[in-house]
Amino acid sequence: MSKSKKNDFHFLRGDEKVMSLLEFLQRCRIEVTMLEEALALTYLTLSGNNLTSLPLEIGLLTQLTHLDLSNNELISLPPEIGNLTNLEHLDLWDNELISLPPEIGALAELTHLDLFGNFLVSLPPEIGLLTNLEQLDLTRNNLTSLPHEIGNLIKLTWLSLSDNELISFVGIDRLPKGLFWFNHSLHNNLVIHRFRRIILALKLQRIWFNY
Repeated sequence: MSKSKKNDFHFLRGDEKVMSLLEFLQRCRIEVTMLEEALALTYLTLSGNNLTSLPLEIGLLTQLTHLDLSNNELISLPPEIGNLTNLEHLDLWDNELISLPPEIGALAELTHLDLFGNFLVSLPPEIGLLTNLEQLDLTRNNLTSLPHEIGNLIKLTWLSLSDNELISFVGIDRLPKGLFWFNHSLHNNLVIHRFRRIILALKLQRIWFNY
């Protein structure tokens, strides 16, 4: 499919993808009946809809700045999530995600990412592309380590890693200095003493260690 045809496929008003998007939003009790209304959305709350997946058409909502997908049953995100390049705030807490797509790195305007209470075992290296990220909640996942690229999040001021399975300090030593709030449970960490030295060396303004 050529590039021009691909664009037509996504944006022609009579396209089946648009109708599918409208139907999806209506099922989620979002009161939109016209294409223009849907494409103009900047805030969208889909919390508590028992969603197990998102339609690919979610990527058409390119004006979104805030998207709340919390309290669902999502096990994955479609690559089209990367089309939402105006997103600043993304809530994904209390889902069943085991991974994030590499396309998450396209959300360059993101400042807040909440992944509390999922089943993530790792983060993609592309997480390091979110250079405007200020708050990252990874509480209650299954992470064993962090990617080196976490050190690229130079604007990060708030990070919670509490209740994970961290057994390595790889990535931890790359956290930006001056992180204001850092929360981590040490009871599952097999390298506790060295971990503490690394964290303290970062000269964080506020640290919360749970035992």
